[in-house]
Amino acid sequence: MIRNMEALHDYLYERFSSIEELEFMDTDHFKYYVGNDPGMDEPVQVKIDRKSMKIYYRSPADDTWIEEQMDAPAFADTPKPEHRELMEMIADKLKVIFIAGDVWHDATIFFNGQAYKSGQAEADEYVNPTDYVAYCNPETVTVTYEGRLNRAMNEGEYNPDTGLTDWTVYVNAQKMLESYGYYFSLINNFSFTIYPI
Repeated sequence: MIRNMEALHDYLYERFSSIEELEFMDTDHFKYYVGNDPGMDEPVQVKIDRKSMKIYYRSPADDTWIEEQMDAPAFADTPKPEHRELMEMIADKLKVIFIAGDVWHDATIFFNGQAYKSGQAEADEYVNPTDYVAYCNPETVTVTYEGRLNRAMNEGEYNPDTGLTDWTVYVNAQKMLESYGYYFSLINNFSFTIYPI
């Protein structure tokens, strides 16, 4: 049985693309998500049984839930990654969240002396974030941004058609960080850095 929620959360993000939590549907027994199944090439609803830690999914048009078959031994009691490995995992997940939210533009993610820059396929090496931003944490992850990511983190994405403000990118980043025991601190309108909770 999978007992490591952190590993289960990682599995969800790897298995389903554009995964988002549906907190308004959560119950004491189940936690709900929506995303895309690359294998089926269609949207799916996903739920986790909080007690058994099993994952179920279905297409929105289907009433039957399918149990996800996972290699449980690969996920049970997964050891906690070393600090540098964890920072790279967090940087990778932030990048995925930004790409999924279509805000990965004019942005840089600093981690482990490296930097992911929007518009570049590979990370730059031997990069010190203190050369680019005054307030940062070189021991963890610092993100600088302009444009849409700036709006997503500071104001949310306003939709004039609905009159609603979408905070999906902000909330997904916040929840992902919390799942690893970190939080982000908005330093100013153009950057944030992460610290242990």
